[in-house]
Amino acid sequence: MFNSNIRRVFRLQKRAARVILDVKTARDERTVDLFNKLDWLPFYEEINVNKLCLIFKCLHGQCPEYISSKLIHVNDISVRSLRYSHITLRCPKSNRATEGGKTFASTSTSLWNSLPPNIRSFDSINVFKEKCVKLIKKGYANIEHFTIS
Repeated sequence: MFNSNIRRVFRLQKRAARVILDVKTARDERTVDLFNKLDWLPFYEEINVNKLCLIFKCLHGQCPEYISSKLIHVNDISVRSLRYSHITLRCPKSNRATEGGKTFASTSTSLWNSLPPNIRSFDSINVFKEKCVKLIKKGYANIEHFTIS
């Protein structure tokens, strides 16, 4: 259900890009090029950026306790001192399909841990968000079309 709604919103976003840039058909120009001209991210990537910003705020004490308590640093549970354990979160073990693998704690920690360590260690939310958006846009530099995962 959730994924089909995301697809619908993304289709609307693509249509809006075509209307704004006055592109008549999909054959005239690729959606990736339209989004680059408008400096847009796909809707599903905006969701990921917002999740990452929420985690950033939680880790810096700017969120309620009931959200922050779901996030556990690796160095809080490990006796060994690892290189990036102070900025890496423990991902809860769950079966993605049945046990809650699509929950906030599971999806957001895997998103957070996939970021490069230099982005995770920023102190300002504005700089953090800007670097996340740049990283995502850099990933879309040489693709032919968007895919919703």
